[in-house]
Amino acid sequence: MVNPSDAHFIPIAQNPLLNYQRGAVPASTGAQASPVSPDGVPSGSGIAPDLPAQDQLESPLSQGNSLASLPLGTDESPPQASFAQLAGRNKGYLKPEQPSDRAALQSCFSQGFAWLEQQPELKARVAAKPGGADFLAVLQAGAQGQISPQSIETLQRFLAVTEGINLRFGGHATGIDGKYGPVTHQGLLNYFNQLQNTGAANTSSEGSRSSNQPPVNHAVTQPQASAPDLPASAPGLPASVGPTPDSAEQVAQWQALAGRITEQGKRGQEMHARTEPIYARLLEQVRDTTREVPASEDPLPQRQHSIRPRVGTGYTFSQGSFRDAQGQPAQAAAMVFDREHNLMAALDARGQIIMAVEARNNTNQHFAGRSEDWLTRNSIVPETNAPAPNGVYAIGDVLRDNASSGKTFGSNKIIIEGGVITQREILIHSRDHHSNKEIPWDIDQNTLTSRSAGCVLLQDPDLQLLSRLLKQADESVALVIQGSYAKNLDSPEVYV
Repeated sequence: MVNPSDAHFIPIAQNPLLNYQRGAVPASTGAQASPVSPDGVPSGSGIAPDLPAQDQLESPLSQGNSLASLPLGTDESPPQASFAQLAGRNKGYLKPEQPSDRAALQSCFSQGFAWLEQQPELKARVAAKPGGADFLAVLQAGAQGQISPQSIETLQRFLAVTEGINLRFGGHATGIDGKYGPVTHQGLLNYFNQLQNTGAANTSSEGSRSSNQPPVNHAVTQPQASAPDLPASAPGLPASVGPTPDSAEQVAQWQALAGRITEQGKRGQEMHARTEPIYARLLEQVRDTTREVPASEDPLPQRQHSIRPRVGTGYTFSQGSFRDAQGQPAQAAAMVFDREHNLMAALDARGQIIMAVEARNNTNQHFAGRSEDWLTRNSIVPETNAPAPNGVYAIGDVLRDNASSGKTFGSNKIIIEGGVITQREILIHSRDHHSNKEIPWDIDQNTLTSRSAGCVLLQDPDLQLLSRLLKQADESVALVIQGSYAKNLDSPEVYV
């Protein structure tokens, strides 16, 4: 087992990109502390300690209101005051350490909790959801004036991760920052509106609508997350196999780092000595929440050397494109390359797998007879296109390859950003331009004791599928590299 301090691994809830300059994580998260420098950035991470943007938008010009005059609602309705009415003119966010701001938050939370107390069925539904009990505890404590950045973050996590409410703003990948600004407040109002409409619909038409499918609320102005709802785990399978709120938060952490790598030229989160999985459920999740694309849709109807591409639950695949349940182009938030299992999968912002393909370390260059320890210590080889060490990086440009360049990278080459030594030279690619021909993985010398010094290698048709998916992404896409550095000659065991 690798010492986390050596691997510089950041537990989800201790991610400095989400929890900078704050105290301990609430006990309900179960996260363990990791050693960080005084500025909140893990030692040796290569990440500059500059802070992400705050949840701060310019308030609409309006006259400040006293709390007594705010349309906070009644016991028969949830809070209704806008952020400008709640906070006053030109205030970016409410600070619970300031008495006037705490009083405003207390009034809002008190009204919300009092309304839910009058709606026992709705309250029970909220409590049954992941993070729902913590959300209710935040409202109850807030009604007594007990409000902190940690409790605000708990509220934000429930809204964004469990309920899929879009809290993003100004380049912040998740909006989970522990600061109560206009975006967070509008998200809370939207959620109360959804609950109110759901309760009204159930009252007028018993059993006509599932509690997991609230009616459309045309009064909601906050845009909702476009990712499809999380599917329930397959019958008989443990819930941990599928996506969870924790996996969604983990993806958000990676995507936030990827944005910083891409926009600011930061280095990736290198976990050189970490050979145990960074995303531990990948293989099981691919097995249990994906299916093969139809053979008629596969550019390689007959495969001998690689698994057929797989499409995730809640997504469709047709004419070379992955789409979500609403028919919109799928939005990848992270790619995970597990070199130990020769598997690459794309995840959306909620931790749901969009697609998975077989991927391997290239075998053009190799080292035979070396120990696992040596292979680990030499995971990057100067002046080669070696993959980065295990860690979190970013997907860079997707470039069409020039077939006459003399070096064949396949139809496309995908740049990996944030790597060390080889920098932009490390690639995801294939070995040819054949869109309908499968190439054996062992075309070069490849033994059980060899470790590739080449790039991440795919079959060219699979590379084209991956390239199309990455090109349609609206935001930065993280790349996670994980697994043992020793070579595995077998295809991933995704069939059960």
